[in-house]
Amino acid sequence: MFTIDLSAAKSPADSALKHAGEEFLQSFPEGGYGWLVVLSAFLVNFVLLGYAFTWGIYQALYLTDVYKGQITTFQLTFVGGLTTAVLFVPGPFLGVLNQLLGFRLLMCAGAILQPLGLLLASWAHSPWQLYLTHGVLVGIGSGLIFFPSVFLPSQWFLKRRGLATGISVAGSGIGGLVFGPLTRALIDAVGFRWCLRYVAIGSFIILAISVLLARECEATKRPLDTMSVVSQTKQHTIDLSLLKSADFAALAMMATLVTLGFLAPLYLLPSYTTFIGLTASDGALFVGLSSGISAIGRISLGFAADRLGVVNMLFVCAFFPGMTILL
Repeated sequence: MFTIDLSAAKSPADSALKHAGEEFLQSFPEGGYGWLVVLSAFLVNFVLLGYAFTWGIYQALYLTDVYKGQITTFQLTFVGGLTTAVLFVPGPFLGVLNQLLGFRLLMCAGAILQPLGLLLASWAHSPWQLYLTHGVLVGIGSGLIFFPSVFLPSQWFLKRRGLATGISVAGSGIGGLVFGPLTRALIDAVGFRWCLRYVAIGSFIILAISVLLARECEATKRPLDTMSVVSQTKQHTIDLSLLKSADFAALAMMATLVTLGFLAPLYLLPSYTTFIGLTASDGALFVGLSSGISAIGRISLGFAADRLGVVNMLFVCAFFPGMTILL
């Protein structure tokens, strides 16, 4: 939870800082329009990660049918991995872009590029075109809209931040629950090319709604001048001082290791189900069920983080899923 140490205020300047800090902590709305901002983030997660969770369905189809003999399993897995990499790698730079261009312009660009990548992928006829459409373009669009949407709810909530975050990211689980069976049904009904086109149209509509709902909280979008420790000349640069923090380095290492295996089970589940003799529809169903259950976990763990501590729940979320995969 965000805290400010106000106990050491002695001088008039310290008293002013204490007063400003108290006002800042009390300025979080803890609701109101903030719930629509949470809905905006929910919709973004619904589309972006809901689609990402179903990549394994496309991967199995491309490998055994569409691009059979043109691409190996090893090469094809890089398409889904490229989407995720391109989504997250620009994160530090998007903070600067957000300051320069504003969150809404970035979200608008993402709401256009992500569906455009899916649409162009429906006309792909060779593996390198998959890398550019499914991989790079979808990833860039996803990154542009994902980071602003994830950041905005924290401006509206402090005491309920864990719950708000849990509801926001639960969109990915609900998205997987919907996209998994729906993708399989559309592929069987109209083919994978029209499936991609329908998904692109639906994604654009939902992301456009999320952009319209997104809004900054004027009271908390930046610290008060008396609390700011960043000079005006540094506001549009990347703050590298965090790299000197051992705590930040440990957290970054943990996050890197966790995310290395985060999407692998869902990516490989459709192929694994056919490998053990089940149908492709069974694989899509398992992806949907796994995603739907994760939505419940995301909300409940966010609620628990507000009461038991973020670090404690972070350990639980990293340790126990890893153990279950080994089983």
